[in-house]
Amino acid sequence: MIYRKSKNDRAVSDIVGTVLLVGLTVILAAAVGQYAFGIVDDLTQPVQAGVQIQENQLDEQTFEVVLVASDLSGADSLQVSGQQISPFSMNQVGETVIITAPQGEVITVVASRGSEVALIRTHTVGQ
Repeated sequence: MIYRKSKNDRAVSDIVGTVLLVGLTVILAAAVGQYAFGIVDDLTQPVQAGVQIQENQLDEQTFEVVLVASDLSGADSLQVSGQQISPFSMNQVGETVIITAPQGEVITVVASRGSEVALIRTHTVGQ
């Protein structure tokens, strides 16, 4: 049996080659685009931390506030501030700070890691 190569056989080969080249071009363009536009960045976890707050009423208008750093796995430190209290930091899990604050004082706890900060909790004394 004699097989004769026709022009149609050659066309299939051209189509397969073209599809492969187009596919390779699309894959390369996607890889370069991700790199160039920064889609593939180092993904970091958001700043997270925890603090427990307990109150003991000393008199009608004054409270003893106990703050305990319960989680610093995603933060370097906690910064605590208020309207009538001096700001301070908590740097270790289990660190306990006791402050005296008037009723209605708003205590704000912010976690930081490098230049990132996140509001962890606000607490109004006596409420």
